[in-house]
Amino acid sequence: MKPYRRHILNTAICFLLPQGLFFGCSLIGLGIGTISDNASNRNAGDISLMSIRKLEPGTTLTVITRDSRRLEGDYAGSRETPQEPYQAQYEQALVKLGMKDHFPLPGDTITFGTYFKPETKLRGIFMGVDPGVAVVSRAGQRVAFLELAWMHSPTGADIDLEAFQTLVSDRQLPSVTQGILLCTDSDTTEILLSDVIRVEKEASHNGKLIGFGIGAVIDIAVIVGMSQAHHESEESCNRTSTNQGCNARSR
Repeated sequence: MKPYRRHILNTAICFLLPQGLFFGCSLIGLGIGTISDNASNRNAGDISLMSIRKLEPGTTLTVITRDSRRLEGDYAGSRETPQEPYQAQYEQALVKLGMKDHFPLPGDTITFGTYFKPETKLRGIFMGVDPGVAVVSRAGQRVAFLELAWMHSPTGADIDLEAFQTLVSDRQLPSVTQGILLCTDSDTTEILLSDVIRVEKEASHNGKLIGFGIGAVIDIAVIVGMSQAHHESEESCNRTSTNQGCNARSR
């Protein structure tokens, strides 16, 4: 290779190699963050009321109420109606509908099966309903009506799940969950579940920034390590040169 070509190649390597080392992990982190954001975006948009309690605290939500308000904030959890007031409200609603003897009451022991294992008889204490789910005191189980294959009352009578689900969907029965807690810039706001008509989950855009930041930290650590190694190598060379010069003078 001609000398000037070798010089150009060495110059290019000296310039590009540090750039690759510096930006390599940063770009990888940026790519991973982008993938994470894209996955989050696929889960963004409207979410069902039955899924709210499954959200991670800190999830950014927009809650639309019946009076057309749009409340934005971070999900901070939910609040349940105390047991005794809820039982009274629930029973009163069934009496008003003339269906007190048709469906279980909070505190009743029920048996049920799911479509996953319809032959397996599960037992628990019926605690009430939430949008789309029956709340059962069995390790805090919340069973979606779509998952229920059958349900029996304490007397063993078969419960009409389709009619039961219709009552819940039409909000003719009170919900165990009383309100959604949202953290805003100024305060924590409770929104009554009965006032909520829609909940939107905001897409995440933090993955790119976090991924790039972690990659940049790794890149900087690599550069600092290389710089220290180079500095130590130069000091070693200087000591070697000094020793050789002393030896030459002594001779």
